[in-house]
Amino acid sequence: MKLLVEIEGQTHPLNRVFWVRYAPSGCAVGSLMGEHAASPEQAHKEFTSRQRDRERELRQGYRHELVTKEQWQTTVRPCFTGNCEHAAAA
Repeated sequence: MKLLVEIEGQTHPLNRVFWVRYAPSGCAVGSLMGEHAASPEQAHKEFTSRQRDRERELRQGYRHELVTKEQWQTTVRPCFTGNCEHAAAA
């Protein structure tokens, strides 16, 4: 059975999208294949195992969102290569 998700009004197989971890600055700081989590909470747990650390990160403004491969290429990849608007602001 293939799990499907909706991103910006379009349906995608969960194994074809990515969970992205965003720092409070908005910069992408982590990524994993969509099939590793079915919710933002599960994705957060994949990145941060301890509950109290997850709670602290949520207070700080970390977030976890699904993106398509195309979105990953245009918005996440620049963060990982240091070529994003966030790196220029820092």
